[in-house]
Parts: sequence; C-alpha cells; structure tokens
Amino acid sequence: MAHHPTPTARGRHAFGAALALLALFVPTPAAAQTVRVAVVTERQLPPFLRDEVLILGGPFPGRTFQRAVLAGLRAGRLRARVVTGAGNARYFMPLRKVGGVVRTFDGTLMGAVAVTGDAVIVPQGSRYRVVTGPGVTASVTAQFENAWRYAR
Repeated sequence: MAHHPTPTARGRHAFGAALALLALFVPTPAAAQTVRVAVVTERQLPPFLRDEVLILGGPFPGRTFQRAVLAGLRAGRLRARVVTGAGNARYFMPLRKVGGVVRTFDGTLMGAVAVTGDAVIVPQGSRYRVVTGPGVTASVTAQFENAWRYAR
C-alpha cells in the first residue's frame, strides 16, 4: 500500500494556487486570439467531457455535470480523479462507486474547478465558465497533480 503524506502547507498551497490561476483566464486583447472563454449552461457541458476529468475542490459542480461524468465512467469513456476536502468526500461517493478515484485533505474545500480534454470548467452561479486554449489546461493540471501528491 502506498504511503500518502499528510497535507503540508505546500500541499494546501497547491489548491489555493490552482484557484488563483483561474483569475489569469480572463483574456487580455493580446491573448484573446488564443484563449477562448465561454459561459454555458450545465446542459451544454457534456460535450466538453473527454478522456479524464480532474476535479479540484467540492462539492460536485452540478447534478447534470455529475450524471454526465458518472455515465462516462460506467461506459468506459471517461476516467475521473478528485482532490477535495474530507468534509466534501461524501459528495463524491457515487463517483467512487463507479471507478473514480477520490483523495482528500483535512477540512472542507469550497468551490470547484474541473479540467477535461482541452477545457477548464469553473462553476459560476447557475452557469459555467469554460476556458480553452494553449496552455490553459496544462497549468491547472500541473496544480492538480501537485495537490494529488499531497492528498490521501
């Protein structure tokens, strides 16, 4: 059995840094040609779900989103990994039951961000901000992987 170290300040910082990165996704005029930001409804999210879904935070960002991820896992079209606070782990039990992997930090993390395919998905009230473009997913994925190493 692999040993997972307890969260450290560095691990907790990884989550904060990932959320701070989201502020960078508001395109400036120079970046507007490469980074695209769309605000969509929850029903418009399933086409963005490809390959692996990484969720950082919690609880699960919406029922339709959750159903689409669970259906993709059951059908073998998606893989899913989650880093959340121990206080939110119960929200991800359905995902765990169909093959998703959930790791936690102590406490409760508020807010969520998801990375899938070439999109970063951020809940924004009753809608979702979907950010695509070169390097967008790479930076958030790197922060997710850093948090993943410190979660248990």
